[in-house]
Amino acid sequence: MGRGWHKYIGPYVTKFDNYLSLIIPGQVPSNKTLFETKKELIVWMHNTTTQFGEAESAVLKDKRFYNKVKYFIVPSEAHKKLTLLDIPVEPERIYVIPNAIKPLKYNPLKYKDVKQIKLINTSTASRGMDILYSSILELKEDFRLEIYNDYYPDTEPIEPEFDPRVRFYGKTPRVTVREAIEASHIHAYPSTYPETFCLSQAEAMSAGLLCVTSDLGALPEVSNGYTTIYPYTQDREEHVRVFTEKLKEAIETVKSGKWNPEAQIEYINNKFSWNAIRDKWLEFHELL
Repeated sequence: MGRGWHKYIGPYVTKFDNYLSLIIPGQVPSNKTLFETKKELIVWMHNTTTQFGEAESAVLKDKRFYNKVKYFIVPSEAHKKLTLLDIPVEPERIYVIPNAIKPLKYNPLKYKDVKQIKLINTSTASRGMDILYSSILELKEDFRLEIYNDYYPDTEPIEPEFDPRVRFYGKTPRVTVREAIEASHIHAYPSTYPETFCLSQAEAMSAGLLCVTSDLGALPEVSNGYTTIYPYTQDREEHVRVFTEKLKEAIETVKSGKWNPEAQIEYINNKFSWNAIRDKWLEFHELL
């Protein structure tokens, strides 16, 4: 997101030069830089405070920090609500600007006479992959599941035994991941983390995938009713059961030829493209 911001947004928001801008999580400046500068701070937060590292958490505990911050920027209304619960700041100092995506390609031919369903998961391993793995073991359908994240089963064995229908690719270049998403049918994401936006969901929607996710955090906000969303439960067995049933329904929908993602694609590409999000940044820029 930082690289995209500098390319698509930075040239249009020159007032940011008057502030010290931070992206959290990220590299936090020294206390000398942070608190002795005469510039006010603009803090762009992407995760909940529970996922912050030691340096970020220490800054949030320092009262001087809040006196320096002019605005916090978060990517969703759901994240704003969580932030207000975690840090002592007024609501008017938290500004919502969604994350942005570069639209993916959609090939409608991949849904014609589907022989083998291709599932994909491109999010962090700690956000529900154990639920995903337990669920797919219950499926008898012919499918292939590709997982792109920092999980390596040869060093972190999964129980029960490995399923040959699953392929782990580890950390992979973004261009390769995007191509894999474009070639897939279903985005399988039983999230157990209160998402602050979820780029993997937005990218999957852009490529026309049928998305199956829990309703934690910002997932309903980003999806806007275009995806298959079910109520999250902390009961692991129940979560596996519900997600398995939703995956079965999704597979049947794809195989039957009833899936039409055109409205979903139009919504996500228009709502969260860099051009659309640039307008949000320009609105914010006027407040500075």
